[in-house]
Amino acid sequence: MPLSKRPPPYVEAEDSRRPPLRPSQTEDLNHHSLPGDEISVDEQAAVLQAMSLESPPGLVQSPSSYSTELSPVSPTVVSAPTTTLTSPSPTSSATPLKFKSALQDIRHFAGGLIAHPYESTKHYSILRHSHGLVYYSGSTTNLAITIFSDRELPSDRTLWLQRKGFSGKTGLKIGGLLGARSTWIDVTPTVKATPEQLNPTDERAWQRDIKKFVKKAPKEIRSHRVRETDVLRVPCEADDGYLRVVLCTAEGKKVLCGSPIFRLASSSTEFSTLRGASIKTMPLEMGIKIGQMIGSNIMSATLTPLADQAKSTVTNQVSQIYKPGFAAQEAATLAYDSSGVSDKIENVNQQYDSARENSYSSMQPTTTYDALQRPDIVGPESGPVAPFPVRFHGKVVPGTGRSRAMLNIPTANLSGVPEDILARYKGVFFGWAAVSLPKKLATETDVSSDWLKAVVFMSPDPDRRRTVVHKNTARVYFLHDFRGTQLVEAKVSVMLMGYLRALQDPNPYEEPDVESMQFDTYKDIAITTASLNRPAWAAEATLDRVKSAASSRNMSERYVDFRQTTQRQMDRVPVNRLGIRTEGAALRDKLIGVGGVWVPRDGLAYSYTA
Repeated sequence: MPLSKRPPPYVEAEDSRRPPLRPSQTEDLNHHSLPGDEISVDEQAAVLQAMSLESPPGLVQSPSSYSTELSPVSPTVVSAPTTTLTSPSPTSSATPLKFKSALQDIRHFAGGLIAHPYESTKHYSILRHSHGLVYYSGSTTNLAITIFSDRELPSDRTLWLQRKGFSGKTGLKIGGLLGARSTWIDVTPTVKATPEQLNPTDERAWQRDIKKFVKKAPKEIRSHRVRETDVLRVPCEADDGYLRVVLCTAEGKKVLCGSPIFRLASSSTEFSTLRGASIKTMPLEMGIKIGQMIGSNIMSATLTPLADQAKSTVTNQVSQIYKPGFAAQEAATLAYDSSGVSDKIENVNQQYDSARENSYSSMQPTTTYDALQRPDIVGPESGPVAPFPVRFHGKVVPGTGRSRAMLNIPTANLSGVPEDILARYKGVFFGWAAVSLPKKLATETDVSSDWLKAVVFMSPDPDRRRTVVHKNTARVYFLHDFRGTQLVEAKVSVMLMGYLRALQDPNPYEEPDVESMQFDTYKDIAITTASLNRPAWAAEATLDRVKSAASSRNMSERYVDFRQTTQRQMDRVPVNRLGIRTEGAALRDKLIGVGGVWVPRDGLAYSYTA
């Protein structure tokens, strides 16, 4: 039997300028909120102000944090500092700021149109910390929730993203006919963290939400205790629209509780993103659409002049050289069609598509690591096997010194390593490394610039704060005695020759097993030394083969390489900051995996007070 839907007293205490956020407790797992009362005059004015791209009066700039819709005071916290909007300016730099500020205003005022910040069933509750309007920001797009229950969470609990409006067998069929992605997306966080490893500002906001929920929760769910906080990464494959998170067990077959609905928005031109909207949230949709139009205009205004200029230049040059008549053009067309050149071009484009797809594939083997079954040598006698060797450069930055103290091996923590290298390669590798000291230090010390044997670790830094994207760092362990010379600020060239083993993410609640780490590392050193001592695995011999292979490439291979290099530079442009989805971002997103962070909570630390 559905529980009472009477709003608790703290909701009535909210600022009258924001719509009331009604909680909903129900055992209907496909529940969607119905349109409530009509939008107030103040609320309509706020939405229209946001849609007209004017800064609302009295908007206070506040630090970056997640907003809490349970606060009795109208929230002034958004995901990024709000910038005062200015009148249109001919400068290109002011336009993106205006676009970003407009979307922030829309998010701040109209986000409250999405009802109730928590959902409950008989045994479970899910509190949404993040704003009701989640704006796409590439691979770092995230949603923060906290799970409450009157029992321990199942050990096989999973979290899934589900689109509103397409649930059940009938909904799945309709979604398939309309081209919607009807399958749920697994967003179960993969990294366990402690509260100290989170952003302090976010953690304070979440603690405030949790305490207020425990204090003000209706009596029907006062037995629910806080279990865990999840910062879920929303992948690029999640289309714009109205979504919710579903807590499941039994491999997603049994639903325990659904989260409040949230709106995922980007600078998309797809009108299908209105699916799941209600009458009450249509003003929000219009505000988002205005922002999307501005984003599209920004891109057109920026890129169209450059494209027109390039097109005009090329056309003029070609016209000056060759101006064929109609008959000559027809003859050339017939000759082109019969020559088979179009087939060759299509074949080259297919090669590029395949190479681009492979460049964003993970290079971490899926084999299970067994410390007692490792080989004594890696690779054939003829040399490294593709995709190795892999070359990159980095600059040495200060570290904690723990690796040197524990292993007594010179260690270099590198910065400036290309993001695509860090994303593709994770684990322990062996290879060669060369050190180039700054000029002043090079004259004072005698450090060899030759290639040195090295073991390279590519994994997340255990000392960094946990985020939804677990970025790898590169650490080079030199099998060489530098006689106490400090390598900070030195440039290091690295050439990976092969893969050694996988690395497990450390458990923050357990002390590291030092003896096990030493055993694995000394075995890494033995395998590296034996593998690189073979003639074909020497650094100079490998570089000679690479140069020879580069000089013998055909035109198709050169074209593919050139196009890949150009596309890689374009992919590095952070257009995701404007909420723009790109193919490159979607490919990089696959390398990241599920991501996300979860933090266990002590339910006894939060108690209900009347």
